[in-house]
Amino acid sequence: DGVGDRAAFGQISALAPDGQGGFFVADIGAIRHVTAAGEVTTLTGVLGEVGHVDGPAGTARIGRPESLLFDAGTSRLFIADGSTIRVMAADRSVLTIAGSP
Repeated sequence: DGVGDRAAFGQISALAPDGQGGFFVADIGAIRHVTAAGEVTTLTGVLGEVGHVDGPAGTARIGRPESLLFDAGTSRLFIADGSTIRVMAADRSVLTIAGSP
């Protein structure tokens, strides 16, 4: 995490606009956010640590996310993560809604 070139990425696979000039990033093991000013923050998961655990941001684990879709109306981010579809709520908690790891 950091601003501009002080932030590092692992393996970016998808981007989704956040509706406020920034975007969400699917990175290996993590979902991250980049603001319009270039500030990068990990929202959930651990960069480079692949896993599949539902729960709050501090304990949730993300695998190899392939696609993202942000629903601005509900502030939910839908994540295609391997053979599952998961959703990250506004509080950054993650829940698998379809498929199995």
